[in-house]
Amino acid sequence: SYDAETVRNEAVQVPQLVENIYKSQGNQGRFRQLLNNLVFLVADDGTRDEMKNKIFYRLALEAMRSPDRLAQLPEHQQDKVHELYKKSEQELAIIIQQCYRHLFYPSRNNRLDGASVDLAHTAFDLPSVSERPGNGQQEIIKALIENQKLLLANSEPPAPNYVRDNTPLKRGQISTAELRAEFRKDPRFSIMLSDDTFIKLVRLGIEKGLYVYQSGDLLLGKGDPYAEIKIDEQSIVFTNTYAKERNIFPRPVVTPTIERRDDTG
Repeated sequence: SYDAETVRNEAVQVPQLVENIYKSQGNQGRFRQLLNNLVFLVADDGTRDEMKNKIFYRLALEAMRSPDRLAQLPEHQQDKVHELYKKSEQELAIIIQQCYRHLFYPSRNNRLDGASVDLAHTAFDLPSVSERPGNGQQEIIKALIENQKLLLANSEPPAPNYVRDNTPLKRGQISTAELRAEFRKDPRFSIMLSDDTFIKLVRLGIEKGLYVYQSGDLLLGKGDPYAEIKIDEQSIVFTNTYAKERNIFPRPVVTPTIERRDDTG
């Protein structure tokens, strides 16, 4: 809420309320595990009062449009009230986007200077915001993509070796469900909007000979034909090194047994 926290352009820092919400969840203040699963949009201190005044102005015009009040005005003034009310919709959309221009998002590499939590900051460009009133959500998505923080369903997956080296997978194995959860927990990673991106990551790791996948009787390694990748606790991703050491993949060569018959009798 704009009444809870604002950001001053001359001294941008993580607001205390934002820091508290980022670190804990619920009324009991439990430690938040999914740190990489939320972003914060905060109002600009210098624009807040103007935004509030625009809202009051539109509400006043809305009140004047009630049938009883309009009936008290001559026709040309009624037309003027309708005109001003329609115009105020765009003006309000613009000022709300101009006010809510500060975005804080999880990032360990780009943490805001002086911050005690892994949050980075970016601010929307005011001219571009004013050109597309009412399109605030797209501005957020655009900013996150530009800062390499958001992966869409059609995005290229992260590098499999980077994921391997920065998750529990480096110990040799992890379920696909646990590995997917790392992207909701770890601020070093981009936020994935779709499981499709994660599945592309696993496939790419297999193709590069870095991962081996096993789910039930299905075993997938480099060179194997296409097969379904599941995200659950029973489906496992191995590192290629781990799979080799334990004779999981490449598959052990089965030597055929030759049965000899004794014909001397």
